[in-house]
Amino acid sequence: MKVIFIVYASHLATDRHKRAGESREKLANAGAWVLEYITDDPANPAPRTAMDIGESRPLPYLKDLLTAALGMSDKDDDVIIWTNDDVQIDPQAVLWAASEVRLHGAISMRRSEPGSSEIHMGRELFAFTSKWLKANLDSIPDFILGAPCFDIVLAALIRKLHGINSTVGNMSADLYPSDTEHRYAIHEKHDSGWAGANEFSYPANLHNMKLAREWCRSNMPSLRL
Repeated sequence: MKVIFIVYASHLATDRHKRAGESREKLANAGAWVLEYITDDPANPAPRTAMDIGESRPLPYLKDLLTAALGMSDKDDDVIIWTNDDVQIDPQAVLWAASEVRLHGAISMRRSEPGSSEIHMGRELFAFTSKWLKANLDSIPDFILGAPCFDIVLAALIRKLHGINSTVGNMSADLYPSDTEHRYAIHEKHDSGWAGANEFSYPANLHNMKLAREWCRSNMPSLRL
């Protein structure tokens, strides 16, 4: 089996991005496969970006990254792990993927944020077997990364397939087996790139919010976003 990590490489050169990149190098050295998806590579251009809908940033579509990762997979029990490019990954995630993720098919993970006691409902990592992802890719709305809501809906979708109901309140909890209590995704606290005064003007944000609310109305009415 393979453990394949995929991130959108935004080329941001902050210290936290550098530390996250160094953690991915350690994963590669440990035998995991690491795919950095680049939207502005002229030799291998992304099929779509959020600029197609008027966004100023070349943000990728989630399913394009997942499809690229599936292209590296050759067995149903391969594990594909998505995370943000500024998240450091604990190498223990490789063994976790080979055991817990292969057992349950898909799992979401909330962040570890050193020095902070704040509880976040957002997910910093998703892991899927290739078999699960192939079976459920069409059920994932066509979200854009680097914008809100996609992680909450994806976590709710995984829960739904386990018969677990989601609300805004219980999104801040880890409900087995859809969510893991492990914290192998290490996130350094920083200001949000998509929130703030212009949160409701970014085309990518509006795109994701619309899809998220439509999905919740049809699939999880208890989750009001």
